[in-house]
Amino acid sequence: MKADYVHKDTLTATDYVELNKNNELLISYNQALLKENQELKKQLENKYSKTGILTNEVLYEENTKLINQQKKFIEYLEYQVKFQEELNDIHLATGFEEILSKYKEIIGGKE
Repeated sequence: MKADYVHKDTLTATDYVELNKNNELLISYNQALLKENQELKKQLENKYSKTGILTNEVLYEENTKLINQQKKFIEYLEYQVKFQEELNDIHLATGFEEILSKYKEIIGGKE
């Protein structure tokens, strides 16, 4: 079986010049790819950070709406308790008090 390689002692100066040129081209190409990779990573990071910010803004807005709804519902229940007490309907007043207490417990005691 014949070996298909060239022994390093048989390379000429011209061969070394060609190898050096090829090596420089490969290094240059590799650097260009690395730079392009870094730029693409930055673009993705910007895209995801913007998406994250947008998502956080939407979530914050929705959370604020829910908190306002919770406050209004608590105010409604408190009003019903007082109203039923004024009407001397202790049964309904007690029922609204229980609902109010349970609701506050469910939402974590938020007022």
